[in-house]
Amino acid sequence: MQKIYSLQYLRAFAAIWVLLTHVLQKCDVRPNGVFWAGQWGVDIFFLLSGFIIYLTTREKSSWVDFSIKRVFRIYPAYLLILALYLLYNLTFALNTSELAMRGNLRGLIYNVLMLPLSGPITTRSLIVGQAWSTVFELYFYSLFAILLFFKKPKRYILPFIMVMCAVGYGYRLLGFPVTGVLGFLSSVMGSKHIIFFLEGVMLAICYEKGWLKQMGKRVYFLLFFTLLLFYVWLMTNTYSQVYSILISPCVFVGVLLLNDYVKEESWWNKALSFCGDISFSIYLVHILIIKIIMNNIGIGNLYAVIVLSLLLTLITSAVIYLLVEKRFINLAKKLVNRRKAIS
Repeated sequence: MQKIYSLQYLRAFAAIWVLLTHVLQKCDVRPNGVFWAGQWGVDIFFLLSGFIIYLTTREKSSWVDFSIKRVFRIYPAYLLILALYLLYNLTFALNTSELAMRGNLRGLIYNVLMLPLSGPITTRSLIVGQAWSTVFELYFYSLFAILLFFKKPKRYILPFIMVMCAVGYGYRLLGFPVTGVLGFLSSVMGSKHIIFFLEGVMLAICYEKGWLKQMGKRVYFLLFFTLLLFYVWLMTNTYSQVYSILISPCVFVGVLLLNDYVKEESWWNKALSFCGDISFSIYLVHILIIKIIMNNIGIGNLYAVIVLSLLLTLITSAVIYLLVEKRFINLAKKLVNRRKAIS
């Protein structure tokens, strides 16, 4: 399958947009009178997950191989970054209430597994707060692994997710308690965030069938840049999940089709592709970098914080990717290939 470089650009954009949003929020800056929402970037991540997992998974894929690849892709970098957060909190004691709340063995297990089974999922459910969105990705991967386990065609993922959403939403709608494990599961299963995974899967189906490439070059660029301007205007003025559900998939398709015009050997493609590679670490570690810059170094100037946060986050993320993420991704491939050779 042709490598889709342009999706790496989306990864890079989503991670850096979340970083920029959090810098503005920490500095209490409201352009146009509103806080910019990093949720736009998170929605793109959800779309990407649905699209890529569906497109790259073969009908006869083993659920074990699929799970190995997903676990090795997510957990090594996450656990390292969790250790950095714990070290920072213990060293500077800036979040003693949080440590007291989650410092017991059960809380530690919840954070290590990235499964806060103590109630509805929120941005404060984990010590690495922004990992709340990765919990949704784990849920999506789990549903996909279940389908592979029962050897069902991957197209079944659409009705499967819809049924699970209905169950989760119905659980809360009927007034059942939203505490503990059931509260956690219902908050994930019945969340509207799952819509973006569904949209990603539907776009992957359309892409696989070739339905997304039926327009001329001039028409494409005219529509894409018009849509992109509208998307930027929305991002810098407001956030509405309804808007995002409607417009984010359209921008996704525009960037996806841009891949036909990408020059693989160009320096900017290599740079943006690498930023896409390290986007997971950017997303998880940037809050810690911002805290160190503002709380410990004492820098408060907005522009200085933006530049330093971006620079230090990119460097840190690149190191984590090269020393941890990439190695475990390659290890997962070797394990899967070894399993195939044995079988």
